[in-house]
Amino acid sequence: MEDVLGASYSNQTVSWNAEPSTRGTFSLLSSSFFTLLLCVYSAVHLNLPGQKKDDWSLLKRRLKWIIVGLFFPEYLVITAATQWKRAKRIFLEAQAVFKSSADDSEQQAPRRRHAWTMTHSYWAIMGGIGYEDRQGKRFLPEGSQPLLTINGISMLLRYRPDLLPDIPEIDIKDKSKGGAIVKFLACAQANWFCISCTGHMGQKLPLSQFELNTFAHAICTVVVYTLWW
Repeated sequence: MEDVLGASYSNQTVSWNAEPSTRGTFSLLSSSFFTLLLCVYSAVHLNLPGQKKDDWSLLKRRLKWIIVGLFFPEYLVITAATQWKRAKRIFLEAQAVFKSSADDSEQQAPRRRHAWTMTHSYWAIMGGIGYEDRQGKRFLPEGSQPLLTINGISMLLRYRPDLLPDIPEIDIKDKSKGGAIVKFLACAQANWFCISCTGHMGQKLPLSQFELNTFAHAICTVVVYTLWW
């Protein structure tokens, strides 16, 4: 049987192949598994958990998204694209508001000491800004705090931009739990795996189903990091 790439396949069962005389089974499985593990684990960027969230709740939430990323990697791409679009909207609105306030001394928003960046926008739409009722009128269960949605942030930008936190970008990045080393390894491994698979297809060499599945995850991971990182 011959596929569209011109590679020939047979229905014979493939046994374990030793290395290094051939393309060994161990290197095929290990590289695919390691790439898949890095792609699924590191590509999940969760929103901020809020106050008084126990470790078990956080673990369950992360495991749920890891399972989603394992079976539906394209959903992570859609989520990343949606968040980028929302962060870009807030960024442009903030740029317009704070630029006009800097040009007009009568504007309500004071001059900011720190510029509003895309990092601020992502932090805001991911639940970074909460609301505190100083009059003590509680309308949520004990331990809960209302967080501003994207519409709430837009409303503040429109009517009370002075209430938005004026903090440097480095302080937000400092609170990130994601390890830069893990992200770098995931990106490097995903790119290397994509190049390797593309090279094999260019040489009309067959790819296993596990490699094709990992190849799809690697491509999705590269797209997600392009949008999120």
